[in-house]
Amino acid sequence: MEDQREEIFDYLADKYDNHMKITGHVGAEEFFFSESTKRLSNITNILELACGTGITTRLLMNIFPKAHIIGTDISNKMLEIAKLKINDEAKVSFKKINIDNKNHWIGDKDKYNLVVISYGICWFDFYYDFEIIFPKLQKDGYFLIIDDIDLSIPLFSNSFPEVAEKIKKTRIIKKKEEVEHFFITKGLRKVNEMIYKVGDTHTSYLICYQK
Repeated sequence: MEDQREEIFDYLADKYDNHMKITGHVGAEEFFFSESTKRLSNITNILELACGTGITTRLLMNIFPKAHIIGTDISNKMLEIAKLKINDEAKVSFKKINIDNKNHWIGDKDKYNLVVISYGICWFDFYYDFEIIFPKLQKDGYFLIIDDIDLSIPLFSNSFPEVAEKIKKTRIIKKKEEVEHFFITKGLRKVNEMIYKVGDTHTSYLICYQK
């Protein structure tokens, strides 16, 4: 699975930003973060999963100027673009990490009071992957998720049919209800939820949980 995900996003890297703008997902992120993060205070250490080319990373930098951000992704090419955009090692560090490889986290003793994953949850098996991440979230810390409500509508497949079959085999489609059930069973409480209409075909949601 790792090789497929890495191959897909290496291929999409130089097309990713334009695609996210055209589909309206960048606008959705801007809305969600501007509204939802007003309730979050004392955020100092942020872990961003599937940071891609740094679109969300830059938003987080603007909203939490005093925080340090660790942006992680499976694609080197995505991370190369993110580093070109954001050249501020004092505030942001980027790491190539396959989240479901526990060896990648050995020696990482950091704790985070905000974990963010935006339009990436379908690439994770959260029953395994997030078990690795939850211990790294501080008590009273926040886990913020943004994604499309209907993940059966593929974000990339229609625009990039040449990789559609690989995407279909690799994505793990999760309904919003499944995500909510999982996080609640892990003892996190929902503190915020928002909906945003993205164009004619997509509706996105934001849910913020607190440990």
